[in-house]
Amino acid sequence: MFRFVLKKSRHRIFKAKQSDDAKEILNRINTYLHENAEEPVELLTRFWDDQQKAITYQELRQIVLAGLVSVEQIEEWRKDYSVLVNNSLKTLWETAIKAGAYSQPLLDDKTFSFDMTYPGVQNWIKERGSAFVTAITDEQRKAVSSLLLRGVEQNSSVDEVARNIRTCIGLTSRQSIAAANLYEHTKQALRKQHPRMWDSTIETKARHTAQMYAERAHRQRAMNIARTEMAYAYNQGADFGIRQAYRENLIGAYKKVWTTSGDEGVCSYCAGLDGKEVGMDGNFGFGRGLFGTEGELPPAHPNCACAIEYIEIEPPTFQGLIVKDVTDEYINDATPGIGKVEMEKGYKAGSRQNEVETAQWLHDTLGGDIVLLKESDKDSQKMPDFLWKNKLWELKNTTTIKSADDAIRRGLKQIIGNPGGIILDYGRNEIEIQELERLIESRIRRKRTVQVDIMIILQKKLEKVLRYKK
Repeated sequence: MFRFVLKKSRHRIFKAKQSDDAKEILNRINTYLHENAEEPVELLTRFWDDQQKAITYQELRQIVLAGLVSVEQIEEWRKDYSVLVNNSLKTLWETAIKAGAYSQPLLDDKTFSFDMTYPGVQNWIKERGSAFVTAITDEQRKAVSSLLLRGVEQNSSVDEVARNIRTCIGLTSRQSIAAANLYEHTKQALRKQHPRMWDSTIETKARHTAQMYAERAHRQRAMNIARTEMAYAYNQGADFGIRQAYRENLIGAYKKVWTTSGDEGVCSYCAGLDGKEVGMDGNFGFGRGLFGTEGELPPAHPNCACAIEYIEIEPPTFQGLIVKDVTDEYINDATPGIGKVEMEKGYKAGSRQNEVETAQWLHDTLGGDIVLLKESDKDSQKMPDFLWKNKLWELKNTTTIKSADDAIRRGLKQIIGNPGGIILDYGRNEIEIQELERLIESRIRRKRTVQVDIMIILQKKLEKVLRYKK
Protein backbone atom coordinates (compact mmCIF):
# COMPACT_ATOMS: atom_id res chain seq x y z
CA MET A 1 0.00 0.00 0.00
CA PHE A 2 1.39 3.39 -1.04
CA ARG A 3 4.66 1.86 -2.11
CA PHE A 4 5.46 3.29 -5.51
CA VAL A 5 6.91 6.73 -6.13
CA LEU A 6 6.54 8.64 -9.36
CA LYS A 7 9.80 10.22 -10.43
CA LYS A 8 9.87 13.81 -11.54
CA SER A 9 10.15 14.24 -15.25
CA ARG A 10 13.48 15.56 -16.51
CA HIS A 11 11.64 17.39 -19.24
CA ARG A 12 10.02 20.70 -18.72
CA ILE A 13 6.32 20.38 -17.98
CA PHE A 14 4.11 22.84 -19.84
CA LYS A 15 0.99 23.27 -17.76
CA ALA A 16 -2.33 24.37 -19.14
CA LYS A 17 -3.16 27.99 -18.41
CA GLN A 18 -5.10 28.01 -15.16
CA SER A 19 -8.02 30.18 -14.18
CA ASP A 20 -7.91 32.20 -10.98
CA ASP A 21 -10.43 29.77 -9.51
CA ALA A 22 -8.21 26.81 -10.36
CA LYS A 23 -5.25 28.45 -8.63
CA GLU A 24 -7.42 29.14 -5.59
CA ILE A 25 -8.63 25.52 -5.52
CA LEU A 26 -5.04 24.25 -5.57
CA ASN A 27 -4.04 26.73 -2.88
CA ARG A 28 -6.90 25.54 -0.66
CA ILE A 29 -6.14 21.83 -0.95
CA ASN A 30 -2.40 22.31 -0.46
CA THR A 31 -2.98 24.57 2.54
CA TYR A 32 -5.32 22.00 4.03
CA LEU A 33 -2.87 19.13 3.53
CA HIS A 34 0.02 21.17 4.96
CA GLU A 35 -1.87 22.35 8.04
CA ASN A 36 -3.54 19.05 8.90
CA ALA A 37 -0.94 16.35 8.18
CA GLU A 38 0.99 16.43 11.45
CA GLU A 39 -1.74 14.99 13.67
CA PRO A 40 -2.36 11.81 11.60
CA VAL A 41 1.41 11.39 11.13
CA GLU A 42 1.94 11.37 14.90
CA LEU A 43 -1.07 9.11 15.29
CA LEU A 44 0.25 6.51 12.84
CA THR A 45 3.83 6.52 14.16
CA ARG A 46 2.58 6.05 17.74
CA PHE A 47 0.27 3.29 16.57
CA TRP A 48 3.11 1.37 14.90
CA ASP A 49 5.30 1.88 17.95
CA ASP A 50 2.54 0.36 20.09
CA GLN A 51 2.27 -2.57 17.70
CA GLN A 52 6.00 -3.20 17.96
CA LYS A 53 5.84 -3.18 21.76
CA ALA A 54 2.74 -5.37 21.88
CA ILE A 55 4.26 -8.34 20.04
CA THR A 56 6.58 -10.42 22.23
CA TYR A 57 9.90 -11.95 21.20
CA GLN A 58 8.40 -15.37 21.82
CA GLU A 59 5.70 -14.58 19.25
CA LEU A 60 8.30 -13.22 16.85
CA ARG A 61 10.46 -16.33 17.24
CA GLN A 62 7.45 -18.52 16.54
CA ILE A 63 6.83 -16.59 13.32
CA VAL A 64 10.46 -17.04 12.27
CA LEU A 65 10.56 -20.72 13.16
CA ALA A 66 7.27 -21.37 11.33
CA GLY A 67 8.48 -19.40 8.31
CA LEU A 68 5.17 -17.61 7.91
CA VAL A 69 2.75 -15.26 9.62
CA SER A 70 -0.05 -17.14 11.33
CA VAL A 71 -3.69 -16.51 10.52
CA GLU A 72 -4.18 -15.55 14.15
CA GLN A 73 -1.48 -12.87 13.95
CA ILE A 74 -2.91 -11.45 10.74
CA GLU A 75 -6.34 -11.28 12.34
CA GLU A 76 -4.82 -9.52 15.36
CA TRP A 77 -3.31 -6.87 13.09
CA ARG A 78 -6.60 -6.54 11.25
CA LYS A 79 -8.38 -5.85 14.54
CA ASP A 80 -5.73 -3.29 15.49
CA TYR A 81 -6.20 -1.41 12.22
CA SER A 82 -9.99 -1.60 12.52
CA VAL A 83 -9.77 0.12 15.90
CA LEU A 84 -7.46 2.75 14.37
CA VAL A 85 -9.99 3.41 11.62
CA ASN A 86 -13.02 3.61 13.92
CA ASN A 87 -11.33 5.67 16.63
CA SER A 88 -9.23 8.04 14.54
CA LEU A 89 -9.11 7.77 10.75
CA LYS A 90 -12.88 7.98 10.37
CA THR A 91 -12.73 11.44 11.93
CA LEU A 92 -9.85 12.39 9.62
CA TRP A 93 -11.89 11.41 6.55
CA GLU A 94 -15.01 13.19 7.81
CA THR A 95 -13.09 16.39 8.50
CA ALA A 96 -11.41 16.30 5.09
CA ILE A 97 -14.75 15.66 3.35
CA LYS A 98 -16.29 18.69 5.06
CA ALA A 99 -13.32 20.87 4.10
CA GLY A 100 -13.47 19.64 0.51
CA ALA A 101 -17.21 20.29 0.30
CA TYR A 102 -16.59 24.01 0.83
CA SER A 103 -13.43 24.19 -1.28
CA GLN A 104 -14.91 25.23 -4.61
CA PRO A 105 -15.03 28.98 -5.43
CA LEU A 106 -18.16 28.15 -7.43
CA LEU A 107 -19.99 27.88 -4.10
CA ASP A 108 -18.40 30.88 -2.35
CA ASP A 109 -21.30 33.21 -3.13
CA LYS A 110 -23.99 30.59 -2.47
CA THR A 111 -25.93 30.03 0.73
CA PHE A 112 -24.70 26.49 1.05
CA SER A 113 -24.56 24.16 4.04
CA PHE A 114 -23.04 20.76 3.44
CA ASP A 115 -24.95 17.81 4.86
CA MET A 116 -22.84 14.86 6.02
CA THR A 117 -25.93 12.66 5.60
CA TYR A 118 -25.94 13.47 1.86
CA PRO A 119 -26.45 10.21 -0.06
CA GLY A 120 -23.25 8.22 -0.36
CA VAL A 121 -21.07 10.07 2.19
CA GLN A 122 -21.33 7.65 5.09
CA ASN A 123 -21.23 4.68 2.75
CA TRP A 124 -18.01 6.05 1.21
CA ILE A 125 -16.41 6.38 4.67
CA LYS A 126 -17.44 2.83 5.56
CA GLU A 127 -16.10 1.37 2.31
CA ARG A 128 -12.86 3.37 2.57
CA GLY A 129 -12.31 2.13 6.12
CA SER A 130 -12.80 -1.48 5.10
CA ALA A 131 -10.48 -1.13 2.11
CA PHE A 132 -7.83 0.62 4.21
CA VAL A 133 -7.80 -2.13 6.84
CA THR A 134 -7.51 -4.84 4.20
CA ALA A 135 -4.74 -3.13 2.23
CA ILE A 136 -2.55 -2.07 5.15
CA THR A 137 -2.87 -5.45 6.91
CA ASP A 138 -1.89 -7.22 3.71
CA GLU A 139 1.10 -4.92 3.26
CA GLN A 140 2.26 -5.71 6.80
CA ARG A 141 1.99 -9.43 6.12
CA LYS A 142 3.99 -9.03 2.90
CA ALA A 143 6.69 -7.04 4.69
CA VAL A 144 7.15 -9.74 7.34
CA SER A 145 7.13 -12.47 4.68
CA SER A 146 9.86 -10.61 2.80
CA LEU A 147 12.02 -10.47 5.94
CA LEU A 148 11.47 -14.19 6.58
CA LEU A 149 12.55 -15.04 3.03
CA ARG A 150 15.56 -12.75 3.31
CA GLY A 151 16.52 -14.41 6.61
CA VAL A 152 16.59 -17.82 4.93
CA GLU A 153 18.63 -16.51 1.99
CA GLN A 154 21.13 -14.76 4.30
CA ASN A 155 21.26 -17.65 6.76
CA SER A 156 20.44 -15.17 9.53
CA SER A 157 19.83 -16.31 13.09
CA VAL A 158 16.33 -16.61 14.47
CA ASP A 159 16.95 -13.76 16.90
CA GLU A 160 18.26 -11.45 14.17
CA VAL A 161 15.23 -12.00 11.95
CA ALA A 162 12.88 -11.58 14.92
CA ARG A 163 14.47 -8.25 15.81
CA ASN A 164 14.28 -7.11 12.18
CA ILE A 165 10.57 -7.91 12.12
CA ARG A 166 9.86 -5.93 15.27
CA THR A 167 11.78 -2.91 13.98
CA CYS A 168 9.95 -2.98 10.66
CA ILE A 169 6.33 -3.46 11.75
CA GLY A 170 4.42 -0.69 9.99
CA LEU A 171 6.82 -0.39 7.04
CA THR A 172 6.34 -1.56 3.46
CA SER A 173 8.18 -4.60 2.12
CA ARG A 174 10.71 -2.39 0.36
CA GLN A 175 11.39 -0.29 3.44
CA SER A 176 11.66 -3.40 5.62
CA ILE A 177 14.25 -5.02 3.35
CA ALA A 178 16.15 -1.73 3.18
CA ALA A 179 16.31 -1.60 7.00
CA ALA A 180 17.47 -5.24 7.21
CA ASN A 181 20.12 -4.65 4.52
CA LEU A 182 21.36 -1.56 6.34
CA TYR A 183 21.72 -3.61 9.52
CA GLU A 184 23.77 -6.26 7.71
CA HIS A 185 25.94 -3.76 5.79
CA THR A 186 26.66 -1.82 8.96
CA LYS A 187 27.76 -5.01 10.73
CA GLN A 188 30.13 -5.90 7.90
CA ALA A 189 31.57 -2.38 7.77
CA LEU A 190 32.18 -2.31 11.53
CA ARG A 191 33.88 -5.70 11.47
CA LYS A 192 36.15 -4.52 8.70
CA GLN A 193 36.92 -1.18 10.34
CA HIS A 194 37.19 -2.52 13.91
CA PRO A 195 38.29 -6.16 13.75
CA ARG A 196 38.75 -6.37 17.54
CA MET A 197 35.30 -4.96 18.40
CA TRP A 198 33.06 -7.45 20.19
CA ASP A 199 30.31 -9.01 18.11
CA SER A 200 27.70 -7.94 20.65
CA THR A 201 28.85 -4.31 20.33
CA ILE A 202 28.84 -4.51 16.54
CA GLU A 203 25.30 -5.89 16.54
CA THR A 204 24.13 -3.21 18.97
CA LYS A 205 25.58 -0.39 16.83
CA ALA A 206 24.18 -1.91 13.62
CA ARG A 207 20.81 -2.36 15.27
CA HIS A 208 20.83 1.30 16.34
CA THR A 209 21.63 2.43 12.77
CA ALA A 210 18.82 0.30 11.34
CA GLN A 211 16.46 1.56 14.03
CA MET A 212 17.20 5.19 13.15
CA TYR A 213 16.48 4.46 9.50
CA ALA A 214 13.26 2.64 10.41
CA GLU A 215 12.05 5.58 12.50
CA ARG A 216 12.61 7.96 9.57
CA ALA A 217 10.92 5.48 7.22
CA HIS A 218 7.95 5.14 9.57
CA ARG A 219 7.48 8.90 9.60
CA GLN A 220 7.90 9.10 5.83
CA ARG A 221 5.28 6.41 5.30
CA ALA A 222 2.95 8.01 7.84
CA MET A 223 3.20 11.32 5.98
CA ASN A 224 2.58 9.55 2.67
CA ILE A 225 -0.54 7.82 4.00
CA ALA A 226 -1.83 10.92 5.83
CA ARG A 227 -1.53 13.23 2.82
CA THR A 228 -2.91 10.66 0.39
CA GLU A 229 -5.89 9.74 2.55
CA MET A 230 -6.71 13.38 3.25
CA ALA A 231 -6.41 14.30 -0.42
CA TYR A 232 -8.68 11.40 -1.34
CA ALA A 233 -11.36 12.38 1.19
CA TYR A 234 -10.98 16.10 0.40
CA ASN A 235 -11.57 15.55 -3.32
CA GLN A 236 -14.49 13.25 -2.58
CA GLY A 237 -15.89 15.97 -0.35
CA ALA A 238 -15.59 18.53 -3.14
CA ASP A 239 -17.54 16.21 -5.42
CA PHE A 240 -20.19 15.51 -2.77
CA GLY A 241 -20.54 19.24 -2.08
CA ILE A 242 -20.96 20.19 -5.73
CA ARG A 243 -23.49 17.42 -6.26
CA GLN A 244 -25.49 18.52 -3.23
CA ALA A 245 -25.47 22.12 -4.49
CA TYR A 246 -26.65 20.90 -7.88
CA ARG A 247 -29.36 18.82 -6.26
CA GLU A 248 -30.53 21.89 -4.33
CA ASN A 249 -30.58 23.99 -7.55
CA LEU A 250 -27.84 26.29 -6.27
CA ILE A 251 -25.88 25.60 -9.45
CA GLY A 252 -26.75 24.25 -12.87
CA ALA A 253 -25.05 21.61 -15.00
CA TYR A 254 -21.27 21.65 -14.70
CA LYS A 255 -18.08 20.15 -16.05
CA LYS A 256 -14.98 18.88 -14.25
CA VAL A 257 -11.45 20.06 -15.09
CA TRP A 258 -8.33 18.29 -13.80
CA THR A 259 -5.87 20.73 -12.23
CA THR A 260 -2.32 19.76 -11.34
CA SER A 261 -0.83 20.56 -7.99
CA GLY A 262 2.05 22.88 -8.67
CA ASP A 263 4.77 24.03 -11.03
CA GLU A 264 7.45 22.03 -12.83
CA GLY A 265 7.62 19.69 -9.85
CA VAL A 266 4.40 18.02 -10.94
CA CYS A 267 4.88 14.44 -12.16
CA SER A 268 4.58 13.72 -15.87
CA TYR A 269 1.64 11.40 -15.15
CA CYS A 270 -0.55 14.16 -13.73
CA ALA A 271 0.83 16.73 -16.19
CA GLY A 272 -0.77 14.66 -18.92
CA LEU A 273 -4.15 15.09 -17.21
CA ASP A 274 -3.78 18.81 -16.54
CA GLY A 275 -6.61 20.80 -18.09
CA LYS A 276 -8.55 17.73 -19.22
CA GLU A 277 -12.30 18.29 -19.15
CA VAL A 278 -15.09 15.76 -18.64
CA GLY A 279 -18.80 15.94 -17.94
CA MET A 280 -20.34 16.02 -14.51
CA ASP A 281 -20.51 12.21 -14.34
CA GLY A 282 -17.47 11.52 -16.51
CA ASN A 283 -14.06 10.09 -15.63
CA PHE A 284 -10.59 11.12 -16.69
CA GLY A 285 -9.62 7.82 -18.26
CA PHE A 286 -6.61 6.77 -16.20
CA GLY A 287 -7.82 3.26 -15.38
CA ARG A 288 -8.94 2.14 -11.95
CA GLY A 289 -6.96 4.80 -10.16
CA LEU A 290 -5.26 4.52 -6.78
CA PHE A 291 -8.44 3.63 -4.91
CA GLY A 292 -10.43 1.83 -7.59
CA THR A 293 -12.34 5.00 -8.49
CA GLU A 294 -12.21 4.41 -12.26
CA GLY A 295 -10.31 7.62 -12.84
CA GLU A 296 -13.10 9.88 -11.62
CA LEU A 297 -11.19 12.01 -9.10
CA PRO A 298 -7.69 12.63 -7.71
CA PRO A 299 -5.47 11.36 -6.23
CA ALA A 300 -3.99 9.51 -9.16
CA HIS A 301 -1.04 8.23 -7.11
CA PRO A 302 0.35 8.44 -3.56
CA ASN A 303 1.04 12.01 -2.41
CA CYS A 304 -0.88 13.40 -5.37
CA ALA A 305 -2.32 16.80 -4.47
CA CYS A 306 -4.17 17.47 -7.71
CA ALA A 307 -7.70 18.78 -7.57
CA ILE A 308 -10.80 19.23 -9.71
CA GLU A 309 -12.17 22.58 -10.77
CA TYR A 310 -15.94 22.43 -11.14
CA ILE A 311 -17.19 24.90 -13.76
CA GLU A 312 -20.86 25.70 -14.20
CA ILE A 313 -21.81 25.47 -17.88
CA GLU A 314 -25.43 26.52 -17.56
CA PRO A 315 -27.45 28.19 -14.81
CA PRO A 316 -29.98 26.31 -12.72
CA THR A 317 -32.94 25.79 -15.02
CA PHE A 318 -35.53 23.88 -13.11
CA GLN A 319 -36.93 24.84 -9.78
CA GLY A 320 -39.38 23.05 -7.55
CA LEU A 321 -38.64 19.42 -8.38
CA ILE A 322 -40.84 17.36 -6.11
CA VAL A 323 -39.56 13.97 -5.03
CA LYS A 324 -41.89 11.74 -3.10
CA ASP A 325 -41.50 8.21 -1.78
CA VAL A 326 -44.73 6.51 -2.89
CA THR A 327 -43.77 2.94 -1.96
CA ASP A 328 -46.51 2.69 0.66
CA GLU A 329 -49.02 4.07 -1.82
CA TYR A 330 -48.22 1.27 -4.26
CA ILE A 331 -48.40 -1.36 -1.54
CA ASN A 332 -51.67 -0.05 -0.10
CA ASP A 333 -53.27 0.10 -3.55
CA ALA A 334 -52.01 -3.35 -4.56
CA THR A 335 -54.45 -6.05 -5.71
CA PRO A 336 -52.10 -9.05 -6.10
CA GLY A 337 -53.22 -11.45 -8.81
CA ILE A 338 -56.14 -9.29 -9.89
CA GLY A 339 -56.25 -8.25 -13.55
CA LYS A 340 -54.99 -9.74 -16.79
CA VAL A 341 -51.57 -10.12 -18.38
CA GLU A 342 -51.85 -9.99 -22.17
CA MET A 343 -49.48 -9.69 -25.10
CA GLU A 344 -50.07 -7.27 -27.93
CA LYS A 345 -50.58 -8.97 -31.27
CA GLY A 346 -47.16 -9.55 -32.85
CA TYR A 347 -45.33 -9.58 -29.51
CA LYS A 348 -42.29 -11.90 -29.66
CA ALA A 349 -42.21 -13.48 -26.24
CA GLY A 350 -39.30 -15.83 -26.98
CA SER A 351 -36.73 -13.04 -27.19
CA ARG A 352 -38.16 -10.93 -24.36
CA GLN A 353 -38.28 -13.34 -21.45
CA ASN A 354 -37.22 -10.74 -18.88
CA GLU A 355 -40.20 -8.57 -19.79
CA VAL A 356 -42.60 -11.51 -19.57
CA GLU A 357 -41.27 -12.52 -16.14
CA THR A 358 -41.40 -8.95 -14.84
CA ALA A 359 -44.96 -8.49 -16.10
CA GLN A 360 -45.98 -11.61 -14.24
CA TRP A 361 -44.18 -10.39 -11.12
CA LEU A 362 -46.04 -7.06 -11.32
CA HIS A 363 -49.33 -8.91 -11.68
CA ASP A 364 -48.62 -11.26 -8.77
CA THR A 365 -47.23 -8.53 -6.50
CA LEU A 366 -49.25 -5.42 -7.28
CA GLY A 367 -51.98 -6.52 -9.65
CA GLY A 368 -53.68 -4.60 -12.45
CA ASP A 369 -54.13 -5.13 -16.19
CA ILE A 370 -50.82 -5.42 -18.07
CA VAL A 371 -50.25 -5.47 -21.82
CA LEU A 372 -46.80 -6.40 -23.12
CA LEU A 373 -46.15 -4.12 -26.09
CA LYS A 374 -44.55 -5.28 -29.30
CA GLU A 375 -41.50 -3.63 -30.80
CA SER A 376 -41.95 -0.88 -33.36
CA ASP A 377 -41.64 -1.65 -37.04
CA LYS A 378 -39.42 1.41 -37.37
CA ASP A 379 -35.76 0.84 -36.47
CA SER A 380 -35.36 4.33 -35.05
CA GLN A 381 -38.39 4.12 -32.78
CA LYS A 382 -38.09 2.48 -29.38
CA MET A 383 -41.30 1.38 -27.73
CA PRO A 384 -41.98 1.00 -24.01
CA ASP A 385 -42.31 -2.52 -22.62
CA PHE A 386 -45.67 -2.39 -20.84
CA LEU A 387 -49.01 -0.71 -20.68
CA TRP A 388 -49.80 -1.13 -16.99
CA LYS A 389 -52.93 0.40 -15.49
CA ASN A 390 -53.29 2.39 -18.73
CA LYS A 391 -49.85 4.00 -18.35
CA LEU A 392 -46.62 3.33 -20.26
CA TRP A 393 -43.81 1.59 -18.39
CA GLU A 394 -40.27 0.67 -19.39
CA LEU A 395 -38.19 -2.12 -17.85
CA LYS A 396 -34.44 -1.64 -17.48
CA ASN A 397 -32.32 -4.53 -16.20
CA THR A 398 -29.31 -2.88 -14.57
CA THR A 399 -26.28 -4.08 -12.63
CA THR A 400 -24.61 -0.94 -11.28
CA ILE A 401 -25.67 2.46 -10.01
CA LYS A 402 -23.96 4.21 -12.91
CA SER A 403 -25.82 2.15 -15.51
CA ALA A 404 -29.08 3.63 -14.22
CA ASP A 405 -28.19 7.05 -15.65
CA ASP A 406 -28.32 5.94 -19.27
CA ALA A 407 -31.20 3.57 -18.55
CA ILE A 408 -33.36 6.40 -17.22
CA ARG A 409 -32.33 8.77 -20.01
CA ARG A 410 -33.47 6.26 -22.63
CA GLY A 411 -36.48 5.13 -20.61
CA LEU A 412 -37.92 8.64 -20.31
CA LYS A 413 -37.90 8.93 -24.09
CA GLN A 414 -39.71 5.61 -24.49
CA ILE A 415 -42.65 6.43 -22.20
CA ILE A 416 -43.14 10.02 -23.38
CA GLY A 417 -46.76 10.86 -24.14
CA ASN A 418 -48.37 8.75 -21.41
CA PRO A 419 -45.67 8.27 -18.75
CA GLY A 420 -46.22 5.77 -16.00
CA GLY A 421 -42.72 4.93 -14.93
CA ILE A 422 -39.42 3.10 -15.29
CA ILE A 423 -38.61 -0.15 -13.54
CA LEU A 424 -34.96 -0.59 -12.51
CA ASP A 425 -34.45 -4.29 -11.87
CA TYR A 426 -31.09 -4.97 -10.20
CA GLY A 427 -31.58 -8.72 -9.94
CA ARG A 428 -29.23 -10.09 -7.28
CA ASN A 429 -26.76 -7.23 -7.46
CA GLU A 430 -26.09 -5.21 -4.32
CA ILE A 431 -26.44 -1.43 -4.54
CA GLU A 432 -26.39 1.58 -2.24
CA ILE A 433 -29.94 2.94 -2.45
CA GLN A 434 -29.12 6.48 -1.34
CA GLU A 435 -26.41 6.79 -3.97
CA LEU A 436 -28.83 5.47 -6.60
CA GLU A 437 -31.42 8.05 -5.54
CA ARG A 438 -28.85 10.80 -5.98
CA LEU A 439 -28.04 9.67 -9.50
CA ILE A 440 -31.71 9.32 -10.47
CA GLU A 441 -32.49 12.83 -9.26
CA SER A 442 -29.44 14.21 -11.03
CA ARG A 443 -30.59 12.66 -14.29
CA ILE A 444 -34.21 13.79 -13.98
CA ARG A 445 -33.25 17.37 -13.17
CA ARG A 446 -31.77 17.57 -16.66
CA LYS A 447 -35.16 16.97 -18.27
CA ARG A 448 -37.33 19.98 -19.08
CA THR A 449 -40.63 18.45 -18.02
CA VAL A 450 -41.22 15.21 -16.26
CA GLN A 451 -43.67 13.31 -14.14
CA VAL A 452 -42.55 9.79 -13.64
CA ASP A 453 -42.38 7.01 -11.07
CA ILE A 454 -39.12 5.10 -10.69
CA MET A 455 -39.56 1.60 -9.28
CA ILE A 456 -36.51 -0.17 -7.84
CA ILE A 457 -36.55 -3.96 -7.65
CA LEU A 458 -33.92 -5.99 -5.77
CA GLN A 459 -33.95 -9.78 -5.81
CA LYS A 460 -37.54 -9.78 -7.11
CA LYS A 461 -38.72 -7.69 -4.17
CA LEU A 462 -40.14 -4.18 -4.31
CA GLU A 463 -37.44 -2.02 -2.73
CA LYS A 464 -38.79 1.49 -3.35
CA VAL A 465 -40.93 3.62 -5.66
CA LEU A 466 -40.04 7.29 -6.07
CA ARG A 467 -42.24 9.84 -7.81
CA TYR A 468 -40.65 12.81 -9.56
CA LYS A 469 -42.69 15.81 -10.63
CA LYS A 470 -41.84 19.25 -11.99
